[in-house]
Amino acid sequence: MDLKAAQMVDSVGLNLIVTWIKWVRDRGGKMRVVCAGGNVLRTFKFTRLDKHVELVEG
Repeated sequence: MDLKAAQMVDSVGLNLIVTWIKWVRDRGGKMRVVCAGGNVLRTFKFTRLDKHVELVEG
C-alpha cells in the first residue's frame, strides 16, 4: 500500500487498512506499507499496526 502522499490517516482510513490486512493475511500474504513518515508513521506505531505490516519509509 502506497501512502507516501498521505499526510494523515483518519479512523475511516485505519478501519479500511485493518480490513485489508485481514484480507491479505487470510490469503497467505503479507502487507507492506510505504509512507513518507511523519503523522502516518506515528499513527501506525501508536495504533500498533506496525506489528502487523511491514513499514517502509519512502
